[in-house]
Amino acid sequence: YSMPITLQQVGLGSKLSEVYSLDVYFRCLKDQHRHTLTGVGVEVSRTIFDEVVLVGGYNSLGVEDADLVTIANWNKGWYMGIRTKF
Repeated sequence: YSMPITLQQVGLGSKLSEVYSLDVYFRCLKDQHRHTLTGVGVEVSRTIFDEVVLVGGYNSLGVEDADLVTIANWNKGWYMGIRTKF
């Protein structure tokens, strides 16, 4: 059995300095029965090298379903990570 689910995200970002930026994300998860979960993510990032960024933030929308986490890792709570571009 398959059930369509929609993940939506809108973000606003602001560069605070040469190396720091602040991003705010508004997130929404909807299913075919019109059940909706909404949340907010706030993230501060620091550029370490040209294409390497250290990030930390908080996400209020808890998506813990194993299938959904592979698409959008939106676990509820504080997080840290490294983002790279190739």
